[in-house]
Amino acid sequence: MAVTAYKNPGTLASVDNEKTKATTWTDVGNAGASDNAYATNTETITSHATYWIRATAFGFTDSDIPVGSTIGDIELVIERKADYDDATGYVYDDDVFLRKTAGQVGTDHATATHWPTSDGEATYTFTAADHGLTQTDVVSSGFGCDISAWLDYGTPPGITAFVDCIKIRVNYTAPPSGKPTHAEYYRRRRAA
Repeated sequence: MAVTAYKNPGTLASVDNEKTKATTWTDVGNAGASDNAYATNTETITSHATYWIRATAFGFTDSDIPVGSTIGDIELVIERKADYDDATGYVYDDDVFLRKTAGQVGTDHATATHWPTSDGEATYTFTAADHGLTQTDVVSSGFGCDISAWLDYGTPPGITAFVDCIKIRVNYTAPPSGKPTHAEYYRRRRAA
């Protein structure tokens, strides 16, 4: 089994997930690199979910994952924090999904673990049996993730969720080298 390097998204958007009282992320483009510039969502009135941060266009290519490879586990890492984790309020995952061009895939990997008050990474491992993605899905610009947070507001002055970085790496098994695919075999036979 081989593994790619971690890649960051090329496209980030705050997407309405149609949850009651969900609110948009500010500066969502800041979640593309670990640089202490953050996508943020602040709550000052009542507890609520955020919109999704939709991260896509991770830039995986046939050079990263050869054509015909079988996709294994996919690791999603989110570097995030909250400004409080006490009676003032706290933040935890609301949704954590992988997606392909056609929409979300697999099960929700959100946990109830409170986000830390300083930058911390959470790793979510999606197994092949869960996501069912192919090499073609993963090299598509529509491959990525949808994540949202739950902000639980306690006492003033409010609570803010911060996302610094989203990155993904892919485990895969390459097709046997030296053996042509069925299509290549028949192409060679026709050419002979």
